[in-house]
Amino acid sequence: MEGILKVWRVLIILGLLLIIYQPVFPYPEGNIDFTNWEDRLTRDTIKRWANGLFYTNLDNNRYVGGIISIVKDGQIVFEKGYGYADYFESQKADARGTPFRSGSTSKIFTAVAIMKELEKGNIDLNKNINRYLKRNTIDLPYGKVTVRHLLTHTAAFEERFRATLMKEPDNELATKEYLAKYEHNQIGKSGERIQYSNYGMGTLGVLLEDITELTYRQYLKKNIFEPLEMNNTYVETPDHLPIKKIAREHQLNNGKISKQKFYYKAPAYLGSGGLFYTAHDMALFMNAILNNSDKILKPNTWEEMKRVQESENPFTGVGYGFWIYERGQNRINNHWNGETIIGHSGGTQTFRSKMLLFPKANTGIFVATVGSANRTFKGQPSFNPHLVTNEFIESFRGEKKYDTSNANAPPDNLEQFEGHYYSTRRAWTGSEAFRDALIYEDLKVFSKNDKLYMKGFGAMNFFGEKHYKLKHLSKRTFLVENKDMLISFSEDGKLLTKDIYNNYDKVSFLRTPKALALVLLGFIVILLSSMGLLFVNRNKEKLFFGKVALGTSIIAIFTILFPFLTFGVFGVHYRLETDAFLINNVLGWTTLILSLLLTYVFFFREKPAFKIKKGRMIHSIIILGSLWILDYIFLIYDVIRLFES
Repeated sequence: MEGILKVWRVLIILGLLLIIYQPVFPYPEGNIDFTNWEDRLTRDTIKRWANGLFYTNLDNNRYVGGIISIVKDGQIVFEKGYGYADYFESQKADARGTPFRSGSTSKIFTAVAIMKELEKGNIDLNKNINRYLKRNTIDLPYGKVTVRHLLTHTAAFEERFRATLMKEPDNELATKEYLAKYEHNQIGKSGERIQYSNYGMGTLGVLLEDITELTYRQYLKKNIFEPLEMNNTYVETPDHLPIKKIAREHQLNNGKISKQKFYYKAPAYLGSGGLFYTAHDMALFMNAILNNSDKILKPNTWEEMKRVQESENPFTGVGYGFWIYERGQNRINNHWNGETIIGHSGGTQTFRSKMLLFPKANTGIFVATVGSANRTFKGQPSFNPHLVTNEFIESFRGEKKYDTSNANAPPDNLEQFEGHYYSTRRAWTGSEAFRDALIYEDLKVFSKNDKLYMKGFGAMNFFGEKHYKLKHLSKRTFLVENKDMLISFSEDGKLLTKDIYNNYDKVSFLRTPKALALVLLGFIVILLSSMGLLFVNRNKEKLFFGKVALGTSIIAIFTILFPFLTFGVFGVHYRLETDAFLINNVLGWTTLILSLLLTYVFFFREKPAFKIKKGRMIHSIIILGSLWILDYIFLIYDVIRLFES
């Protein structure tokens, strides 16, 4: 009898535990009818889900602080802060009182402002942007760029990050001199591809100021913040941003939290990501978008913003300021009849944010975090808004399923897709171009046993790269298995698009970052061999060439390594306008001048002595040739581009 009572006691205790400790994810995975999935979004279920997710990851030291808000049918269903806004001051993150840095999520505000001016008749989306810019017109060698091109990221500008942040701007308006100095080059014809551009959206902010004669901050406050009662949303200008209230920069590395310096967005780039806002204010903004609030825009203007304007595949697209993450029914002409997900994400050095909207369900979610680990922690992926929104979708709506009912058969000739694809979203000129040429993604596509595979994701790897199978979805679009990532190939086979907007040109191996790294390593070895010139001929009168060669080689090697030492090792912020760029150019010009001197010495002073020692002569020619190739990489290419423009 006692044994039976013990069993019952154990069963009762287990039952109580199951009631108390409910699962983090309230609904099971599998084949569930998700027709009215949004009905499951109650405050209790969301609270249980969010608390389980955020607190678990906070306990595991995977972020410092975060905020979340969820809306449905015009109501704020849930909003909460987790962790710290300022760890070192013990300031807790609060959904209503702590503005978090947005990053690119605030591009939607810029797009809304532009559409507001469209309604007033002050802007024509199809007119050249230079018609509206007053402080500085932009050189457009490949043809005009329209306002629509900037809104849809199809203007084809290079992406340079230098001078996009400032320690403290002197003025909240960008000067004419600044705009001219940091103008980005147009690298192709506009309208041909989606190519994400901070410069383009920043330019829309400048254009807005030029046509309205209001600052970006004044315009948003008058036309968006005040009508929606977004009382804790700020543009990051020194006079407007309440430093003591905002979430501060934190870096999390191996479980240790460190302070980070705070930098303001440069005035020219406020339109690309210059806002701080609370989860509560973003809930108000999400409801305005979902309900087509006439306090901001006309309903048909809202609908046009949310509609697919450009696309590289049948499953995603770009609206005006919005990413179309999923098209309902996955059909271009019928995308609004099914479940659709729109929104935008953003990020800075330590902040991450993401807003997702489900128009058919009249539901939205906003998440922001600070101090998410950049690298994996204890073998787990970093905790960030992408992870939260993905868990939200899978826990409540169910995982994404691609409609392939109308898909064509996979192309017979898979070899047409094979090759190296190099990211186009980078700097193409200047010191940044040299740095970017080594750190940006290089994808390789190859076929094996009638299957297509891809590798090269993330940082540059020479050994042990993981490869992923590509599953055919439709025409020239594939799904990267185990990554939930779309890959689309252009009809001419010269371009690959990853997800919605990451573009890669098809190039030979010699134009990839790996090839460049190997070439630079070879040059370093050759230049180090210049030390041997001092020992081949010990006649002091004949050592001048060797001494100059060694000095020039050391400076050239340091020029090669300088960007990676300053930005990677010493932590100089590459988005600032710093002396580091000037020093890099000085080193490059010094190498060029010494190369000229070395060439003169070779032809007019040293060459006769080489008749006897041909090995030394060949060695010297190789060193000279290497230096001139590096000079071309460092400076001459930029000089050529300068004269071309």
